[in-house]
Amino acid sequence: MCCLNAPTLRADLDTNGTRPQVLKALLDENLLDMVAMDYKAPRNKFRKVTRMRESLWDNFQKSLRMMVAGSVPFEVRTTVHTDLFNVADVAQMHADLEACGYRGSYHVQNYRHGPTLGDMARQDAVLQVAALPVGQKVRVEFRNF
Repeated sequence: MCCLNAPTLRADLDTNGTRPQVLKALLDENLLDMVAMDYKAPRNKFRKVTRMRESLWDNFQKSLRMMVAGSVPFEVRTTVHTDLFNVADVAQMHADLEACGYRGSYHVQNYRHGPTLGDMARQDAVLQVAALPVGQKVRVEFRNF
């Protein structure tokens, strides 16, 4: 027996955006309610921070632009450990988001010691959020500061 009015299963997706073909397939099938995309690092620090091939930076950019052009709600977030990032790095990521047309909130998250960034040590300093530029189009929201 078949149900003609069976609900479509949809889900939230957390992604680093490095597999745009998978993201596109999920979007094309209308399977996503929400996407949370991790902006891991600015281009000049991508390999150092992620330990992934630099070519995956381009994949992230494809995914980001796909989400900007689409209609599924999404957020962009960066977890900041001050051994890896400084204010200029976060400002660069913010400027990149504005330049690609993103108009949501950019969530800058303070690192909390634990398994999320592998074997990272506790950070000695906290990012000086007051030193970040205020965006005209992309609002910065801070978590865990």
